[in-house]
Amino acid sequence: MEFAGAVAAPGSVYDGAVPIAYDVLESALATAIDTYLRQLIAQVDPQDLYAVGLYTGGELSYVAPTANTRSALAMSPGSRWSPPDWALHLTLAESFQPVEDALAAGWTDDFATFDIDEARVRETIHRLLGSARQRHFGDTEIVMGLFMGGMAHPWVEASVAAINPPEVAQTFRLGLRPCTAANDRHG
Repeated sequence: MEFAGAVAAPGSVYDGAVPIAYDVLESALATAIDTYLRQLIAQVDPQDLYAVGLYTGGELSYVAPTANTRSALAMSPGSRWSPPDWALHLTLAESFQPVEDALAAGWTDDFATFDIDEARVRETIHRLLGSARQRHFGDTEIVMGLFMGGMAHPWVEASVAAINPPEVAQTFRLGLRPCTAANDRHG
């Protein structure tokens, strides 16, 4: 099925999906990220934060805010790098509704296929989170990233490296290794 003005990328499976409007997505992401971080900082002492970012599935069909604090980690001995277990996972998610609306265009009419340029979306998120990091957190040790359930996934590490100063990215990599080793031992 073709749409007026829509040009499918080579190998694309747009069959019934309107190509995603990347400019709309970028604008929605920029607004949502800034709103989220301003509200988060108003609610939580930034000195207590150790991780802040966006959470998604591997296909990037959604993004949601996530964060955790040192005090929450101390009170609930879960995994340091398991966003769904974080005290502030999905907190203030309502600011991301326009992002969800923009991403919804990637689904085919029957919701059988989700087709977006994942590399382009990740690069946009990295750039926007990196800029937001500088505005809101400067050179702190807070790890910012595009996270997912499989934190050992190569693009999570690439995200952290793209957004954070090298020493923060290195701290994340070193902190993730025990988690990854445990997952390797336990399936």
